[in-house]
Amino acid sequence: MVVQEISPKIVKKHQKQAVKADSRAAVILKMTRNVPLKQVKKVAKTATAEINPINHDLTVYI
Repeated sequence: MVVQEISPKIVKKHQKQAVKADSRAAVILKMTRNVPLKQVKKVAKTATAEINPINHDLTVYI
């Protein structure tokens, strides 16, 4: 099995994306009181899709 090395530049980029995702998650949590559950799930799914990298070596989940 070949292990692919991830460059520090890519790791740093994904860390920044994770921080952005955390702030988006905080906004989503605030919305849950005012928005129907179906719409909240849709927004959460969209936010998760935005932060997942195209290169699946480093995957971030909320």
